[in-house]
Amino acid sequence: MMSTNSSLRPPITYLLVSMVFIYLPTALDILMNTIYGTTQITPLSYVTAQSSSQFESGLTVILAFIQIIGLIAFIRGWVIIAHTSQQGGRETVGKGITHIVGGILAINIVGTRDILWHTFGFN
Repeated sequence: MMSTNSSLRPPITYLLVSMVFIYLPTALDILMNTIYGTTQITPLSYVTAQSSSQFESGLTVILAFIQIIGLIAFIRGWVIIAHTSQQGGRETVGKGITHIVGGILAINIVGTRDILWHTFGFN
């Protein structure tokens, strides 16, 4: 007979992370509301229909790239948290939370910039 060491931690962690992935738009809205206080600010609201200069169109592309990197970091954070339940892994919950918060800040990069500008008094 073999003895097994089983724990409820991995299945519960995977269940939590899978629920976040199933309700990804809702999870993003909740975290945006937590960090910025409103869900009215969405990354798509920064895209302008017609750019008047090459600088503005280039800036729009750069902002979209940062938002995609933020979404990838958000998803990677939840995957890291899922991997913390495995024994012998080098992933930590703090690393996962850092990816999640950094991803949310990057997804709404314009709102993050506004918060930093008002915090430090820049105009």
